[in-house]
Amino acid sequence: MNFLESLKMAFANLLSYKMRSFLTMLGIIIGISAVILMSAIGAGAQEKIVGDLNKLGIGNFDVSIDTSIDNIKNRNRLQQKQVDMIKNISGVEAVAPTGTARQRVEMASGFRNFAIITGVIPASFNIENTQLLKGRYFNAEEYRKTGYFAIVDDVTVARIFGDESPLGKKITVRIRDLGNKDYVVVGVSKNPVASLSGIFGGNSPSFIQIPYQNYQYISKLDEKYYSGIKVKVSDPNELSQIMDVTTNVLNKEAQIDGLYQAVNSNTGLEQFNSILSMLSIFVSFVASVSLFVGGIGVMNIMLVSVTERIREIGLRKAIGAKNKDILLQFLIESIILTVSGGVIGILLGSISALLISNALGLVLIIKVSILLISIIVSTLIGVVFGVYPASKASKLNPIDALRVD
Repeated sequence: MNFLESLKMAFANLLSYKMRSFLTMLGIIIGISAVILMSAIGAGAQEKIVGDLNKLGIGNFDVSIDTSIDNIKNRNRLQQKQVDMIKNISGVEAVAPTGTARQRVEMASGFRNFAIITGVIPASFNIENTQLLKGRYFNAEEYRKTGYFAIVDDVTVARIFGDESPLGKKITVRIRDLGNKDYVVVGVSKNPVASLSGIFGGNSPSFIQIPYQNYQYISKLDEKYYSGIKVKVSDPNELSQIMDVTTNVLNKEAQIDGLYQAVNSNTGLEQFNSILSMLSIFVSFVASVSLFVGGIGVMNIMLVSVTERIREIGLRKAIGAKNKDILLQFLIESIILTVSGGVIGILLGSISALLISNALGLVLIIKVSILLISIIVSTLIGVVFGVYPASKASKLNPIDALRVD
């Protein structure tokens, strides 16, 4: 018996028990579709989260002082002098002092949330890629230590004010050692990490920008000195080179090697991206466990099929069928079941991924490698879990088989 005849016979036998064949494939269908769905959603979520975070820091780096160095003179502390020096470096687009404080927003309405408060100057909005949705940026008169004005992210604004316009209204920030302070909302910005809360169902922190002078005041910092400096370069491809030039210029002026440090703002993002990749792989692996269960189901049904067709096997062997012919037929049946289940699983998983991605606002990412692996794994399951039943069928004694009622 050649391969084509075995293939035709295998299809005929499977089609004669349509419901049982479908139920046998169901475990494979669920397993493959789960892997496709989880990998696609994971990749889409990773792309969105990392993409949103990347916008905050691409082409940026932070300048700080190595605090482990003793006896740092005041003239070498970060201040306007260092900002002006960095501005004169070729390839630098914008420079601004930077500083963040972690406080809490506490409204009389009962709203409570952790807040990341950032002190800004006009150049900061360009560096941070602030997307202003409503209102305006700070005017010149508001850049003062008593300038209690704020630009608040849209997610926080929606949770506090609902559909009402927040412009001109106040939010209350609880500041350590100063108590509650009311800030007038002059603008609404896009929450930079809204994708995190949208995908995982959690609440993102509130992002509030305030005049840098006010940030220094509430943080009890010396008005003359800066806690850090953020730099944006014109060409992100030249980032490393400009970072080296910046530290060389500053350290040479201070005459202290290693005093000033430059750190890529995306350094932490690379680690975060790696964690997301590992998480996506782990979730896909968990989903693939159902494939093992589906494989056991295939083996079980094939063993039942062997038992039901003992007389058929005996008759075929009596008229000249060899062991390899019987082995090939049952193995083909097993592979057809698993590969068919794999194909249906790929289609079902892809459609589910498309619908869920659209609902979550994610980019649909289905890797060709995952599709190929799914087909290969489906085939291997058919071979691995079909070998034993097929081998058992091929070794039946034709005389004993013909005696079975």
